[in-house]
Amino acid sequence: MLNAGDELLLVTTPLTREAAERRLRAIGRHGKLARWLGENGSPRVSDG
Repeated sequence: MLNAGDELLLVTTPLTREAAERRLRAIGRHGKLARWLGENGSPRVSDG
């Protein structure tokens, strides 16, 4: 389980990087049920 303040190193191929980033954003916003709650991990305007 990841906790606030934990660091994570994720290694992906260039083809899967965007999907991995989207999933991590979704989980960060709504937890492991993010997809079920309708979160798709799209970047928000304020995300950079």
